Amino acid sequence: MNLGSIYLVILDKDVKINDKKSKFGNFTNVDKEITINEHIKFLELPVQFKFDHPGYNVLPVDFKTCESYDTSSVDILGRIVKITPIENFIQPKSEKVSCKRHMFLVDKNEKVIAIAIFGQRCFKIGEEQIDKIVLIKGVSIKRHESGFQYISIDDKSLFLNEPESLINDMVIGTQSINKDNLVYPEITKVEKISEILNNCYTLERIIKFGKDNTNFKDKFVYCFVRVLKWGTFGKGKYELAGTPTETANRKNQDVLYTRVTLNDSTAVQGQISLFSNRIVPFINKNEIAIRRMIEEKNELNFMVF
Repeated sequence: MNLGSIYLVILDKDVKINDKKSKFGNFTNVDKEITINEHIKFLELPVQFKFDHPGYNVLPVDFKTCESYDTSSVDILGRIVKITPIENFIQPKSEKVSCKRHMFLVDKNEKVIAIAIFGQRCFKIGEEQIDKIVLIKGVSIKRHESGFQYISIDDKSLFLNEPESLINDMVIGTQSINKDNLVYPEITKVEKISEILNNCYTLERIIKFGKDNTNFKDKFVYCFVRVLKWGTFGKGKYELAGTPTETANRKNQDVLYTRVTLNDSTAVQGQISLFSNRIVPFINKNEIAIRRMIEEKNELNFMVF
């Protein structure tokens, strides 16, 4: 929809008009409400019906300057040159299934940035939007402790279609860019071989580290191991510690996992938990499919292999 435009709302016979359940429901003071669905159509009225409205103060940043930000909210203007497929993942705090995809934008200087999109917005931007110009107000930029910078769209981000002068200028400035000649950024941190080798543990060392450091915080290491045995794969209750609010939110949620036995040249270790988001590459199924398999069998455990 366009700011300043008036729309005719067309309702067909299947549209339901509901009584509002709460006096202040949906932050309105009307007695009836309509749920927008496939039975409702919007017809934009001609330009003579447009009205003046307050504009947004938009200051798009040069993509090259994004690299200098650690934590910030910026306005982004660029041409879409690539969109990745939708991926499923488990949210770390809530353990709920969500989805994400990445949108790559280029500016007039042929600098490309990757922007992460989450949830329902993943389905509003697809490959059919490639080559279109987008103006987004309030894009989040954060830098992790590892040094990897993450750019994403959050609930406060707005997709705008004005000022038209800025958008038209980007259309002209990027129309001759060859997408095949662009340098696309990595969307995950890629460790150097030296970093991997310096942080590579044997199973014996991992076991000893756990015994000697019972109160250590989370530690991420590499290891080269063989899976000797796969356990059953099912779901169980969330039992991890957290704040009272986090614990209350998690206590009735299920987590999917299996237990495996690993070995290398130094040791054999069993009862290692492997959660569904980590097992996906092994069985070539996404997490939603795994959950569906469990529900259809109507039991807590089943064999993967």
